[in-house]
Amino acid sequence: MKVVIFAGGRRGIRLREDTEYRPKALAPVGGYPIVWHVMNLYSYYGFNDFVLLLGPDSYQIKSYFLNYNEMVRNFTLELGSKSKSLTFQNSNASRDWKIAFADTGVTMTGRSLAQVKPLIDKGSSFFLTYCDTLSNVNITDLKRFHEAMGRVVTITGAHPAFPLGIVEAEDGLVTTFREKKRLEGLVNGGFFVCDYRVFDYLKLAGDFMFEEEPLQKLTQEHELALFEHKDFWYRVDTHKDIEALEEMWNADKALWKVWQD
Repeated sequence: MKVVIFAGGRRGIRLREDTEYRPKALAPVGGYPIVWHVMNLYSYYGFNDFVLLLGPDSYQIKSYFLNYNEMVRNFTLELGSKSKSLTFQNSNASRDWKIAFADTGVTMTGRSLAQVKPLIDKGSSFFLTYCDTLSNVNITDLKRFHEAMGRVVTITGAHPAFPLGIVEAEDGLVTTFREKKRLEGLVNGGFFVCDYRVFDYLKLAGDFMFEEEPLQKLTQEHELALFEHKDFWYRVDTHKDIEALEEMWNADKALWKVWQD
């Protein structure tokens, strides 16, 4: 079962410190690109066949994975007059992944997804998610839920933490101060499961967002199921988010890291 990942996000102002010279998918957390963390979650559950939907600067993402061993493993390089040789250490850093790189251009998510229909086996379901969202979603449970519901698309609903503390005051004095807490409502948490029939909803003209008309139509036709995830979920929007994830990683509190090194 393939895992399709939106990895073509443009360089946003809010993440400028981390994406000034690289795609958002390559923003580093713990020394690894954020998309690497997403891929490891699926790989932990046995899904190693990926399709990366690429946009501007796609060559940087391709280059990272083309040189993957050199990027993630320790090695000894011998330079000679005739040839050079590499001897790698820490083999546990290797990954048994198959990755299709799909240049979909400067397009929105709907048009980008529509372009990769030829890469999906006819009649097959596939996973779909974003490169900038980390979570410990149980992918096996998500897949089973989707199959049990029998709808075209299943979306994961997540409970995000409110980004700011809450302060209440009266007569110029603070009466209540509450640190960040989880919001009651659910947000689009990514981590979709899509039936092949989803491509019937992607035949719109021009550029369009997958999250708008296609999902709205699926909702109207009762073909959009919701898998609620109550545990860790974190979307990267700002440089502070990268710093927060880095801090979790360094403190060995990276709740999204369900895999072993």
